[in-house]
Amino acid sequence: MRYECSGSWMEYYLETDPDKRKEIFDRLSDLGDDGANALRRTLFDNRHTDPKHPGRPVDRGLWEIMLMPINDKALYRILPWTAKSIMKSMSVLGIDESITDDDMSVSAVYWEIRNAARRYYENCKGSRYARKWFGIASASEDEQLERTASDVYIMAEVIPEKYKLVEEMRIFSDAVRDEFTERSPRARQVYDMQRKMQH
Repeated sequence: MRYECSGSWMEYYLETDPDKRKEIFDRLSDLGDDGANALRRTLFDNRHTDPKHPGRPVDRGLWEIMLMPINDKALYRILPWTAKSIMKSMSVLGIDESITDDDMSVSAVYWEIRNAARRYYENCKGSRYARKWFGIASASEDEQLERTASDVYIMAEVIPEKYKLVEEMRIFSDAVRDEFTERSPRARQVYDMQRKMQH
């Protein structure tokens, strides 16, 4: 599936700072509406609003992506419960019964998830990520990339297949995989290696 994004809105999706994204949204909205502005605003507000503590800075989309890999560890007897939990996560990310089939809506959801994934991957770097030897030694850039690739493979392919949610999670899977494989020249190769290792 192709997820089109007009050139002007790409600036909005590449920016990961919520306050700057608000400014970009307001500026681009003033220039016109391609039919997805209301949905973009809804997705942003849903992602950055804590229902229990309105006004508190939050990124629920980032949180759902961070937690997603642990669903691979669920015991067989609680798979139905976990599948429901995963679909609640998808709803936070914009994938629910309200999403329409028109290309503009699907693309808006896809690019918003890519933005959350982009923010997640920005945190998968640095001396504190993927530390070794009980946290004593830092991981190399290659080791960090491999660790992230493993998590992305679990999110994008293992979990949808395990819980029989391949179609329901397709936009999510495409978004987190596509964002990762464009992170660096080696990312796609490392991801393909993960796929071969786990098959």
